[in-house]
Amino acid sequence: MDFSHISFYALSALVNFFASFFFGTFVYLQDRKNPVGKSFARFMWTIALWSILYAFFLQTQNVGYDTMMVISHIIVAPAIFISITAFHFITHFLGKAKKYRKITSFGYVIFTLFALLSLFGSPLFIETVRPISVFDYWAKGGILFHPFMVLWAAYFIAFFILLLTSYRESDRIKKAQIRYILLGTIFGNLGGSSGWILFYDIPIIPPIIVLSFLVLAYGYAILKHHLFSIRMFAVEVLTFIIWILLLIKIIVGSQAGQFVIFDIAIFLSVVVIGSFLIRTGVRESRQREMLAELNAELDYLNKNLKEKVAEQTKEIRKAYEVEKEA
Repeated sequence: MDFSHISFYALSALVNFFASFFFGTFVYLQDRKNPVGKSFARFMWTIALWSILYAFFLQTQNVGYDTMMVISHIIVAPAIFISITAFHFITHFLGKAKKYRKITSFGYVIFTLFALLSLFGSPLFIETVRPISVFDYWAKGGILFHPFMVLWAAYFIAFFILLLTSYRESDRIKKAQIRYILLGTIFGNLGGSSGWILFYDIPIIPPIIVLSFLVLAYGYAILKHHLFSIRMFAVEVLTFIIWILLLIKIIVGSQAGQFVIFDIAIFLSVVVIGSFLIRTGVRESRQREMLAELNAELDYLNKNLKEKVAEQTKEIRKAYEVEKEA
């Protein structure tokens, strides 16, 4: 077995983990009360949890059958919730969460039952693990895995139907957002959902790395939904990258026996200053959004003022004529 493929897949899974976790957390922290941001973060965190467990799974392919059975049951659990969290997010994004509340609640309940079957090691859900494609061990579905896959796919189908039916009713900006979400979901399913095919003894190589396109496309769409500036987004991403690089420098320096107190002081200073700048930038962005909305309302009122005055004048004349006849 050539383990170079496995190492590459583990690295891809780690990239997906960092991208989905940090971006989901970033959006959540912008407005913790916003249901759109909360559902988006829940979706991203589900992908992040599955990605980190998947990376661990790929790096433990030589630990034996029994251990891989346990690991396989564990890593499948978060993947079970990906389609329902995606559906939940899109209902909030389209403003239809109340309409589909019962369907969403049913999904969480039924997928929780499947997740418990997986976590408790039920052979009805995962029958065994065996070598397939480039993997020494991969799970094979049991009897209850088949109805699970039907439901899992059904929620993604409903996801696509909601987006496509809402596309015609949406304005220009919303249509652009929907296109990005559709594009990201297609790539995401190509990379992540293809792993389910291996459960049916079809030896493919799932392109896990393209799952990161889902995170990028969704991230752009959610930022556009909040009307955040793309420049502001670039500043925030750059700040996070600087934090990560400084943290890595501290860890590597401490392992090499270097003096790291100065590096820690710099890191803490950068975190404080970066957080202040981000919060200030977000506040200014929101103020600009409010000003833009007010300007749009004023433009609308100016354009329609003459029509409203004419309508009111006409109504007054009618009332006057009625009163005169009386």
